[in-house]
Amino acid sequence: MTREERLRARRVGQWFRRALRVWGLWDLGWRWAWLDPDDHADVDEMARGYGLCDFDTKMLYIEQGHALLDDWREVADTCAHEVAHALSGDSSHGSRFKKAFRALAHRHRLD
Repeated sequence: MTREERLRARRVGQWFRRALRVWGLWDLGWRWAWLDPDDHADVDEMARGYGLCDFDTKMLYIEQGHALLDDWREVADTCAHEVAHALSGDSSHGSRFKKAFRALAHRHRLD
């Protein structure tokens, strides 16, 4: 991993930990990790995309290649997307999810 990738990995971790703490999810046991597709072979690749929210294990996942190499705004958007699922308790993209995502995007300015 290059120095730039290590810094980006640290930034992703900081973003997740801060958001999980601010929104009270950390105290409820929510954590984050890199997405290993082999560990989630049962999840359709289209549904998984760049991230995944697992309500059963209270884990948020983000695909490492996306997190380390893509534009930061896209990565932050993916992070917020997964936290919004956890915050709303909504695995779909319904009104509760949209409300949570807007609150996250406003609070954590995705840049």
